[in-house]
Amino acid sequence: MGCTEEEKDFWDQLRGVMTKMSDTEVVWIEKDLNGHVGEGSLDTEGTANYGVGIQNKGGDKIVDFATAKCMTVVNTYFQKRLTRRATYTSGEQSTQVDYILCSPLLQKVKDCHVLPKESVTKQRKLVVC
Repeated sequence: MGCTEEEKDFWDQLRGVMTKMSDTEVVWIEKDLNGHVGEGSLDTEGTANYGVGIQNKGGDKIVDFATAKCMTVVNTYFQKRLTRRATYTSGEQSTQVDYILCSPLLQKVKDCHVLPKESVTKQRKLVVC
């Protein structure tokens, strides 16, 4: 299953914007990136061990982008129980699709978690850093 044209356009536009930024500029991206970076992703530079679930193709794109742009997927760097990591719930299913990417100041971020009692919509939870 490949990307839709809309997804390709999004990633192309985001890459285009990022090429215009200086390497020293602090950049924050917060979005439903429609992928799962997964749990236990220690083999990449842009993610840590505390994602949710198993990495999928959408997650591959997120990790590839973060690595190429020297960004980190902040949500994956802080050990939290599932209710503080899952950004989307439907019935008994919980997953993480809303991510915060930052560059280059991860060491200054003290915490990142989901506010489980606060909802953007019925199924989407608010992520804060």
